[in-house]
Amino acid sequence: MRAASAPGSASFKAIGTIRAKSADAPPAVVVATIAFPYDAGDRAFAEELARKAPALKAAAISCLSRKRAEELGPAYEGGVKAALRDAFNGLLSLGKVGEIWLSDFAVIQ
Repeated sequence: MRAASAPGSASFKAIGTIRAKSADAPPAVVVATIAFPYDAGDRAFAEELARKAPALKAAAISCLSRKRAEELGPAYEGGVKAALRDAFNGLLSLGKVGEIWLSDFAVIQ
């Protein structure tokens, strides 16, 4: 679900589509395309995001892999987004992520 970007904002899409395995046995496959808005005028933060894109992608995979398939269902979308946001913000020092956009999100068992 993606909201329209506000004027002066940009979309960070470098994480792209990730694939993770859920914490279930046997695991489900989780596929998600992750993006988020940020202030386009904040050049230092944009540079930090570009530099840390691989770490952000790894954090997203790790975050989703700690959840069971049932915890990734539509009823838990807000919690999944909050967990991803918190994981990203734990890696960032020059700015914070306020909102997560998930598209192409699927749990395949």
